[in-house]
Amino acid sequence: TGNTYIGEEIPAELLSDHWEGRTRFFNVIFSPLKRLDRSIESVMIFALEVTEQVLARKQIEDAESRLKLALTSAQMGAWNVKFPEQTVEMDEVGFGIFGGKPSDFDGKLQTLYTRVHAEDAKFVNENLQASIESNELVNRSYRITWPDGSIHWIQSQGKIFRHSSGEISHITGTVFDATQKRRSEEQLKEALAARDEFLSIASHELKTPITSLKLQIQMTQKGFDVGVGQAPPREKITKVLNLADRQINRLEHLLEDLLDVAKIRAGKLTFKFEPVRLNLVIEEVLDRLEVELKAAGCEISLQLDHRIEGLWDRGRIEQIVINLISNAIKYAPRSRIDIRTEVDQASAQIEIADHGQGIAKDKQALIFERFERVTASRNIT
Repeated sequence: TGNTYIGEEIPAELLSDHWEGRTRFFNVIFSPLKRLDRSIESVMIFALEVTEQVLARKQIEDAESRLKLALTSAQMGAWNVKFPEQTVEMDEVGFGIFGGKPSDFDGKLQTLYTRVHAEDAKFVNENLQASIESNELVNRSYRITWPDGSIHWIQSQGKIFRHSSGEISHITGTVFDATQKRRSEEQLKEALAARDEFLSIASHELKTPITSLKLQIQMTQKGFDVGVGQAPPREKITKVLNLADRQINRLEHLLEDLLDVAKIRAGKLTFKFEPVRLNLVIEEVLDRLEVELKAAGCEISLQLDHRIEGLWDRGRIEQIVINLISNAIKYAPRSRIDIRTEVDQASAQIEIADHGQGIAKDKQALIFERFERVTASRNIT
């Protein structure tokens, strides 16, 4: 063509024993030298080896590629804030964490800050200023609001870079969506608090029958005088023994409940199915709770279908009925307890209703959660 050719980073295999097997890179200029009649007499060639620069750049590109892959795999975004302009560069993952895409932002840090939750804005600014003054890593967790109104937690951390003069050059860092992590932490805190409350209540419930039983035994012991052959009246001894039997049964039920919680958590709760008539189970439970029902002044209203029979776990049904009636005794003393059964083609139903204060609608779902209680009293559901 007779025109000058400029080439950059041209690979070449040099035919030399010293360089054999290594590709070298050159920036080249081919410039034609022309005669007076414009014909080409020769070509002047300038070549500058740039192998080291090319290899260094490729290493940087490879490192950036690996970093980007790692960030993407970890669902983390990368960002860079330039100073003093306070402009933001961020990858697509980062913009997605802020609830948008690159075209939604004008590149200004202040615009990005408009996504920060109003209650966290002061904290974010103060944290950034404190990091700049102390030259420490920027590390903060705060809430942002997406355009759809949803609130998300993010975790952002970065390193401050400065010019030789000491002025800030830029801050580079990463960001990831910590919403699920935050929710899990809150759920864990709530579960631990509920567990501690449950254990506190369980401890109280276990101590109550033990204390009562111990007191009754001590009082009975005082009525004995072996030296003179004195003993308490037969009626008193019978009363104490009956009370002891009820308190031991109560302890057994409490321990069974605690063991069942452990079994449910481990997925090892077992069932023993056998022919069961529901009315007999309910009537036997009422016999066992006769004293407690009388003491609480609770009247029982029964509507039982004596024909209902099926293959069920008798012990578990007893446990459920005891718990429901016991709760009615605790939370609805001096009220009527209605118990009825009904059956259709596929299932049977036991309904137990008291006439106490009830459970607020917003608390009703809690009775199916572990370690939860829904009253202000020191009782568990």
